[in-house]
Amino acid sequence: MKSIRRKLSALVLAFFICSFTINISGCGEEELDHIPEEAALNGGFETLLVALQASGRDVTLRQQGPYTFFAPVDGVFEALPPQLVEQLLLAVPVLRAILDYHIVYGEYTAEDLAGMSGETLTTLFGQKLQVSVQGGAVFVNDAPVVLADVPARNGVIHGIGGLLIPNVPEIQALLQ
Repeated sequence: MKSIRRKLSALVLAFFICSFTINISGCGEEELDHIPEEAALNGGFETLLVALQASGRDVTLRQQGPYTFFAPVDGVFEALPPQLVEQLLLAVPVLRAILDYHIVYGEYTAEDLAGMSGETLTTLFGQKLQVSVQGGAVFVNDAPVVLADVPARNGVIHGIGGLLIPNVPEIQALLQ
């Protein structure tokens, strides 16, 4: 009987510890993956994930960070001519520049962004993104945040409803 009580007490103690401990393996909370894996788990970013892999930026987004990734949802790519998407996937330097313009050092939640209306964020590409709030919605340049605060081990993902284009005439001409 004492043996059963000891085992039961140990089990209750283990449950209590796991219930109130964060990030202990096997204690209920799952550890987050890096940005590319969390984007894949979330869904809606399939074309973007192909672009990240083609450009090598999937490796960047697995580094320490923290990063904020403004990730165009699949609908953005579906609205582009298919040949343009194929052309971008083959033009790695251009693709890398465009993707770098979607990544910011630092972790900015939707609440942070909403409080930054009128301010700018510097991208990995070195150019700035304009943050604004219009009608209660957060925009980055002209792209609305359509899916906010997807957490990742090394930052946060915000799904956006537009493609952010850096201020490089050759890239802008290619996309028009």
